[in-house]
Amino acid sequence: MTKEIRTLCDIFLSAAASGKPDLLLSNVAGTWRPIAAADFGFTVRALSLGLNGLGLQPGDRIAILSENRPEWAMADYAIQCAGGWSVPIYPTLPAGQIAALLKDCAARALFVSTAEQLA
Repeated sequence: MTKEIRTLCDIFLSAAASGKPDLLLSNVAGTWRPIAAADFGFTVRALSLGLNGLGLQPGDRIAILSENRPEWAMADYAIQCAGGWSVPIYPTLPAGQIAALLKDCAARALFVSTAEQLA
């Protein structure tokens, strides 16, 4: 009997357990590369445990400042599975607006995809 999917974490668990060799596709330098379900599941679990290891608690807000990419989805699922709230931020916003958003939402952590975004 299959478990009923009711939450975003259930969607993650179902996808990670699917065994698909190409659960996600990533375009790297013009070439589409598959991301296996097992790799997806491992990365999300590791990130989620890492967030908990940093002392983040359920209900904490964690921002994601990144363009659309597989790692964005991995970060989002990790936040959800750790009990946090995702705060997506467009990477094209000016630095002043990003700073204001981070302060307003009281983000305890931030995922970025580049050193420039971190700066």
